[in-house]
Amino acid sequence: MHLRLWILLIYILMNLSCIAASGHSGDWGRDGINMYNVPLLKHEGVKSPDGKITVAINDESLALKVGNRFIPLNVIFNPELSEVLWSSDSRYFTLTVSDGGWVGTWDTYVIDTKDITTPKIISLRPIIEAVLTKCWMCNGEDAINIGAVSWRDELRVIVEIPPHSVCNNMGEVKGAVIDVEHGNVIKLMRSEKVYYEWGEDMGKRFKE
Repeated sequence: MHLRLWILLIYILMNLSCIAASGHSGDWGRDGINMYNVPLLKHEGVKSPDGKITVAINDESLALKVGNRFIPLNVIFNPELSEVLWSSDSRYFTLTVSDGGWVGTWDTYVIDTKDITTPKIISLRPIIEAVLTKCWMCNGEDAINIGAVSWRDELRVIVEIPPHSVCNNMGEVKGAVIDVEHGNVIKLMRSEKVYYEWGEDMGKRFKE
């Protein structure tokens, strides 16, 4: 029995060390964490930088854990394809989630934990679609993907025409810098500039 526990512990530590060493654990953002990447995260959740709040799975739904209390989040959640990215000040985190598989539609939600009793959930889709042309978005023929890349002074997000798409510009990306507090896009970036300026912060989806 003790041998099995040691083997499990070694397996978990090896997974954690591989993630830390690669620097690219997330699919969308380098520092993003998929809650099912390693067994430990499935059970323990993803802690905020200050350690006070944990994004956790409770009864197959997403919740915030504060102490021994769970605060449910009314947000789309796909356990296998949900990536969490905390801001450095521990106030916000993003949830980048697919509605159905790797080639499903990806959305990003910002959760504001300032009032921990009633966390505020902000969908980035309407904010981002409001500043993009219908032509670039393939006139609605296919929904764009939205994924969080990193937190700096503001939130950096990638907007992607699905790689498997009917659109002529399939696979093309733009960068959007979001002022989360005011709920608006303060900067849009072309694909070339996104890869040049954000490359080291981007996740495995853009490294393969």
